Amino acid sequence: MEKIIAPTQATFVPIRYINDNIIIAHELIHTMKKTRSKKGMLALKLDMSKAFDRIEWPFVDKMLDSMGLCTDWRMLIHQYDCLLFLQVDDKTITNVLNILDNFGKLSGQMINFSKAAAFIAGDVTDERKNQIKIKLGVKELTTSDKYLGLPILLGKSKSISFASLFDAFANRLQGWNPKTLNQAARTTLLKAVLNTISSHYMGNFKIPYCVIKKLDSIQRRFWWGNKTNKGINFIAWKSFNKSKSEGGLAFRDLEQFNNALITKLAWRLRTEPDQLWVKVLKPKYAPYCDFLLLQEDYNNSS
Repeated sequence: MEKIIAPTQATFVPIRYINDNIIIAHELIHTMKKTRSKKGMLALKLDMSKAFDRIEWPFVDKMLDSMGLCTDWRMLIHQYDCLLFLQVDDKTITNVLNILDNFGKLSGQMINFSKAAAFIAGDVTDERKNQIKIKLGVKELTTSDKYLGLPILLGKSKSISFASLFDAFANRLQGWNPKTLNQAARTTLLKAVLNTISSHYMGNFKIPYCVIKKLDSIQRRFWWGNKTNKGINFIAWKSFNKSKSEGGLAFRDLEQFNNALITKLAWRLRTEPDQLWVKVLKPKYAPYCDFLLLQEDYNNSS
């Protein structure tokens, strides 16, 4: 699989994960923010319109046949977010638009430019940026835009960048009245639903402590049946994080869970040197030494 699928495709290939592309995208965006290039750099986030309804399966069959694969591989065709990085010049932008147009005609898929967005960095005037966005027919990329389910532009305030986590928690709890559920039902709901929502975020970012405390507060309030922060909590939330054998309810300690996932990422960084995302990070942060010997750098993308 890894021999016929490009290294930028992270899914359906052993030892490749969705985290890989997320990390690469954030590192490239981070580099763009620091660039002083006069030509400028452009990140173009694309969105496909009704990918499965519009796709021309004969086109897919011919593509699979040319690779020597049977048509059963259709089930592996999934459309994720697409992020393109290019230099800011009229020729390149025109070429990209032509490629996207030809791709749509051949495959049956269409780019939903109303949802597409562009981030332009470098020594480029605001007037020039507007001209580029108009030519592409896209809006400006904002902190609310996501790539593979996570914010693609992180601001100086991480608590604001991860505000969508609070919304996700609130949406899952909407419609549930804790007063109508017994404590066993609340426990099951929190473990099966809320404790898993943050996994995707925590597997890629070190979540600020203030965000984790607020998430704990939401869970604690729901478990005790309080709609606001008012009310008596007879047991400290840390006690709930203990295992059942220690007298707790085995709720996840979100801070430790976050640290564990980041440690797993660090382990992959050390043991998978041939992966594309590692090849991106190595020359940027540790070109002449091992990652374990690095000192803390406040200018990194985290």
